[in-house]
Amino acid sequence: MQNPVHIYIRVGPSGSGHTRFIQDLATKCDMKLFTKRTRTPFKLLNRQPTKFEKMIAHCKEKKMVAFDNTPVKNMCFIKNLKSLNFEPKWDRRARVDTWVFSVNDKGMKSSGENDAEDILVHLFGKDELESRRGTLYNLITEIHHMLSDGTVRVLACSGKKLEDAVVLSYEKCIERVVAEHSASKIPV
Repeated sequence: MQNPVHIYIRVGPSGSGHTRFIQDLATKCDMKLFTKRTRTPFKLLNRQPTKFEKMIAHCKEKKMVAFDNTPVKNMCFIKNLKSLNFEPKWDRRARVDTWVFSVNDKGMKSSGENDAEDILVHLFGKDELESRRGTLYNLITEIHHMLSDGTVRVLACSGKKLEDAVVLSYEKCIERVVAEHSASKIPV
């Protein structure tokens, strides 16, 4: 049986560590990184495959697909997240080990008091979240709220919303994520 896919949702302002996290995670976990500014979560998961998807499919290494500082209007639907634990419909050989949805918080109050529900409403809208909530937390490895001072608030992990956010420095956050990846021993 295959290990579940790691799905990270990170929301924060521009300059709060979107790109750094993506690059560090790929490097420290020895994954081939696939990211392309013109390929948004919505386009990748809801439209016909392009050369980019074929490159992902033909890669035999551990792979990570990341969306860097994406505007919320380009986010995919909740139903797309549910399908990520399986091979993408565009190629059955293209199983991705890690997905990072790093989304800009423009339009959301980033006071540092937001919780996981606020993040999910920002990404998917209240109506979409209410109609499809189900086991959404079980699909997501962690939800991070990045603040402009460089700290990261972990709002959900291990399949559940945290009552109190865990506030970490960037360095502690990436150490935690890398340790979790190492413990899961995702097969190539």
